[in-house]
Amino acid sequence: MSQRSTVVVSSRSARTRRAAAVVRSAASMMVEPLEGRQLMSMVIDLRLPGGGKTANVAAVGNVVKLEVWATVKGSDSTGSNDGLEIAVGSLLSSNANGGAANGTLKVTPAAPFNSFGSSGGVQRDLDGDGDLDVGSNVTANGSDYFAVRSAGVTENGTVSGASNSFKIANATFTVTSLKSTTGQTNLVFRPRGGSGSSVGGVWQEDGAALLKKDISGGSLSAGSALVIKRGSGGSPPPPPPPASTTFIGGKVWNDTNSNGTLDSGEAGKSGVKVFVDKNKNGSLDSGEPNQLTNSAGTYNFSGLPTLPAGSTYRVRIQTPSGNRLTNPTSGFLDTSGGWSNKNFGITTNVLLSGRIFADANNNGSFGTGDSALVGWKVFLDRNFNGKQDAGEVGTTTDSSGNYIFRAQPAMHYHLVAVPASGYTRLGPSLGYYDLPLTSGQTRSFLNFRYKKS
Repeated sequence: MSQRSTVVVSSRSARTRRAAAVVRSAASMMVEPLEGRQLMSMVIDLRLPGGGKTANVAAVGNVVKLEVWATVKGSDSTGSNDGLEIAVGSLLSSNANGGAANGTLKVTPAAPFNSFGSSGGVQRDLDGDGDLDVGSNVTANGSDYFAVRSAGVTENGTVSGASNSFKIANATFTVTSLKSTTGQTNLVFRPRGGSGSSVGGVWQEDGAALLKKDISGGSLSAGSALVIKRGSGGSPPPPPPPASTTFIGGKVWNDTNSNGTLDSGEAGKSGVKVFVDKNKNGSLDSGEPNQLTNSAGTYNFSGLPTLPAGSTYRVRIQTPSGNRLTNPTSGFLDTSGGWSNKNFGITTNVLLSGRIFADANNNGSFGTGDSALVGWKVFLDRNFNGKQDAGEVGTTTDSSGNYIFRAQPAMHYHLVAVPASGYTRLGPSLGYYDLPLTSGQTRSFLNFRYKKS
């Protein structure tokens, strides 16, 4: 759209500063009705797209789309030399005969009237009817008004005879409650008006270099109301924005060496149920997302709602019969989402652990005064001959006297400790543990107790 800029008294930069100050300044609430006037300098009103002045609403959430238009009329026979630069005021909804609906007004300046100093105004109830208008009743709150400004005087509008009309903003009225079926709700523009620096409009008539202002001889008025009535119509409420989502994925694998790490060559386990334990109670409950791992052992939960900061999802598996979980040791994984490496290791190997210690008070448990027996040998006696033969697996106790077997297949073992010289066994009474083990079984606290001879 072409524009024509007119310099008044001072330079363009001075005009720009003064126009911005006009938008920010306080204002009074003078309204001059259109009716009863013959020659109006500028009239501002609300219309439907296409120019209608009546709309129907049927339900809460209906949205009526609006346009705000300013019409400038000079004294000559053509509107082509009339222009607009600034308009400032409020948008209000008021009820007549019980009203049709309460609602929320919202306005957005339209190009080219969205230059520096333009504003959609502040939403507040200006007339005490319980819904949200736009603008201000307080003279000092100049920045709260709806305000439009072009970078210079704009003449490129819709000319009709001696007038020129400009679309200065788009607006909406969103129904928040329904009222009388016989009443109506009026949507109007209310100019700032006033005196001093409380300018409601700056426009050009008949191509004159001296611009009109409502505070210095120009006539600025509100046009007729746009009327809202009950009935079928109105746009449906906009759909809610799409919810933000996340995902969680990973793998269940056969941990053949039972070390809790997914090593090269270890295959995925298909058909394992994985679930999101939303209430973190350790059980798969109705409505909780769940799925079986695919042929590669992988799973993926997509479309999970993004959680607030600090919150987590808990992922678990239903460990297959004859297996035990090697990773994670807690039995679950917590995550806020967005990860594809939440892995679970399972194995059919057994897990055996215990401690070898000198039980000073012979009370059967490791405590104060007892000492760990470090570096002692423990082995799994497969042929029950009490000796560690070739192929029979053994280990030694660590600095705390503890030992562990985690990668042995399930079978019948005797767990045997080899005592150092100078010690007498206190337990177990047989000198070994008889362990007929099933697939994936765990046995702990398999302790050996001794005393010095």
